[in-house]
Amino acid sequence: MATKDDNSESLKRRRRKPGVTCKDAADIDCNATRTWVIDRPGIPKTPKGFKRSLVLRRDFSKMDAYYITPTGKKLRTKNEIAAFLEANPKYKDVSIEDFNFTSPKVMEDTIPEDGKKAVQKTAATFAPRASTATKNPAAPGTALYTVFEVQGYVSMLLGGALSFNLIFPSNEPDVWRLMGMWSIWMFTIPSLRARDCSKNEKEALNYLFLLIPLLNVIIPFFWKSFAVVWSADTLAFFGMYAWKGNQAFMEENDINTEKRETSWINVIVPISIASHLLTKPECPPKAHVLSMFIPPKTSCKK
Repeated sequence: MATKDDNSESLKRRRRKPGVTCKDAADIDCNATRTWVIDRPGIPKTPKGFKRSLVLRRDFSKMDAYYITPTGKKLRTKNEIAAFLEANPKYKDVSIEDFNFTSPKVMEDTIPEDGKKAVQKTAATFAPRASTATKNPAAPGTALYTVFEVQGYVSMLLGGALSFNLIFPSNEPDVWRLMGMWSIWMFTIPSLRARDCSKNEKEALNYLFLLIPLLNVIIPFFWKSFAVVWSADTLAFFGMYAWKGNQAFMEENDINTEKRETSWINVIVPISIASHLLTKPECPPKAHVLSMFIPPKTSCKK
């Protein structure tokens, strides 16, 4: 890593050479013999008496910036800067905007091999993993699938019993009835979404996850009843399932129809070709086969 002394020596050498420009060759080449960093633009000049210090982390992931006050105290945040300036009125001419904790960028191509391994290990430890990397264990036919499904519908029934004041009855609104009103959104939908369900069912549950909170907020403005809200949620739940289930049925029906039509074509075309080969007409087979679907403009001579 280029040190402060290196930079000072470089500046001294440049001062000895009048007329030096940025087009001239650099005194120190950027290579892997040391770790290089690039400071961010717009860093304000450090106030007189303070020092801005940069420390490179052991894993070479970044540099930490902090300031050292004239009294030798390290300040790592702007809150600490503000507290120090407030406690020391003699620095009233110093503004908090004169301090910047933006860290320089570490040039990855100059990091030693050991440092690169440490960076990769750190990234692998804290980087989020894709949710689709492994198959959902709650697949149809598994015990976990059944547990989630039973849990979803049981929570719906218990929520209804709480909403209708059948369990823990009370003459006043309480948290039990409120939980019953929200049971479908809080327990039923998450439980069913945790399974490895079909695309249409997943879409239905996603829509319900957005729709039910709207119902639970809007309905009480017109009818203050936990039971009514739960009933509306239940109707929306089964209505959404019926709508998406019908879509799935129609899509499957269209696919089966296409398969049947394709199978008929696959049967008719070979038969037509075989018939042509047996009768040996003067027309080419291609014209004879296409004539089944598109009437030819000209007829073959017999």
